[in-house]
Amino acid sequence: MKKSRKNKRLLRAILKSALIVSCLLLLVLTGSIFYLIWSENQTPDANQIAGRVTHARPARTGDAETAPTPETESEKSGQISGADTPRADTSAQKKQKQPSAADTTLLFAGDVYFSDYVLANYNQSGISGVLSNDLLAEMKQADITMVNNEFPYSDRGTPAPDKQFTFRIAPAYVSILKESGVDLVTLANNHVLDYGRDALNDTFQTLREAGIRYAGAGNSLKRAAKLITKKANGHTFGFLAASRVFPEVSWNVENAQPGVLSAYDPSLLIAAVESARQTCDFLCVYVHWGIERNTSPEQYQITMAHALIDAGADAVIGAHPHVLQGVEIYQEKPIFYSLGNFIFYQSIERTAVAKLTFTADRQASWQLLPAKAAGACTSLLTEPEACLEFYEYLSGLSYDVTFSADGTVAPKRNEP
Repeated sequence: MKKSRKNKRLLRAILKSALIVSCLLLLVLTGSIFYLIWSENQTPDANQIAGRVTHARPARTGDAETAPTPETESEKSGQISGADTPRADTSAQKKQKQPSAADTTLLFAGDVYFSDYVLANYNQSGISGVLSNDLLAEMKQADITMVNNEFPYSDRGTPAPDKQFTFRIAPAYVSILKESGVDLVTLANNHVLDYGRDALNDTFQTLREAGIRYAGAGNSLKRAAKLITKKANGHTFGFLAASRVFPEVSWNVENAQPGVLSAYDPSLLIAAVESARQTCDFLCVYVHWGIERNTSPEQYQITMAHALIDAGADAVIGAHPHVLQGVEIYQEKPIFYSLGNFIFYQSIERTAVAKLTFTADRQASWQLLPAKAAGACTSLLTEPEACLEFYEYLSGLSYDVTFSADGTVAPKRNEP
């Protein structure tokens, strides 16, 4: 009997111990589960974050493209250079890439105004009603194309008083420049303020929104004299512009803003050339000058052109006479005194496009492509006889210059 009670007490003790152990195990298990749930909801510390980033795809230097800084008329940055923001390289190998061996081509054309005849063609036939297919191909295939924009883009303003011709075009028609492949314009001329300063400000905005750079005008002297640079095939090309033709002195940006850079006193322009030459591989200066309808340059044009080249310009392009003037090679650099009208009224008897080919080793060669306009559509001359007549005519206006059959410009060599 005693033995039976003893066994029962032993069994109860064992069961009691087993129950206590089971409770302890249950508590441990429950605590572990709560801890895991709690820890999953906690913010990882810096080391954990670093570990996650380490396992992410490593970012390359060129994965992001640098956003271009908008060009502002206020010039708050104080920068003079108008260089386009370069696109970031996409690999370390591209960072070490040498400049392209391809030739670079630049085109320069003369005065552009979208007259009613031009707009009628464009509204009916698009850009093919304004430019022939071969000329359009030349302009779009060129790395950089520049023209003289001889009017403001605006719906505002009033016409300048006592002015025989005042021009203004609705901003939407900037599409003609875009579809023509124009990259850059000069606004330094005697029509860009025809409808006042509000219209000129509208012009700045219209061109910026269209992605077309402009030289020779601005809301400050600094902006009007600003060097505009564009890169192509590893080369930096610089552009400056000024006008020697104003209807009144208030158009000079030094007297009122916005305005145009003046070349009546060329010292500012020459100083800009001297400064700009250090930052680009090729520098072009586009000047509005001369007398309308005169096929010969004024003496001041010759003097100024020589001074600009002496200061460091690689080429001087002229506009304003609305007709062709001759070509001169000075210090082995070309001066195109006037390229005449390019897109204007119904008919243009003769005009030309100056074409620069710039090689990888920085050698420059020039062609003059002959053209004309009929029915308000500008086209290249293609018939050999017409081209020969054109070059003979221009040779008579030029200064010790020869033109080959394809329009290549070269200095005339005196026979021994």
